[in-house]
Amino acid sequence: MLGKLIRIERHIELYDTNDSGPVLEAYEIEFSPIEVSDFIEYRDDDVNYYDGYVLDEQQLGKILELTKTELTPDFTKFRYVLTATGIYE
Repeated sequence: MLGKLIRIERHIELYDTNDSGPVLEAYEIEFSPIEVSDFIEYRDDDVNYYDGYVLDEQQLGKILELTKTELTPDFTKFRYVLTATGIYE
């Protein structure tokens, strides 16, 4: 059984567009789910965005602006996925 939830870590993960290999890079980001709910629709009961969400150019741009993350997107080389992980005691 999991302990008490301490925090949720969110990342933008970069994957090669040509294969389904491992994460090439990850950028830790911070935001409230309410801040992105108008442009990234969560699935069913996933209000904290635990499921992986493949981002399009518009969504990625808005997240980068919101979180002030320095990243130059290249959709010809990478897929960008929003992920979240709960950190427990």
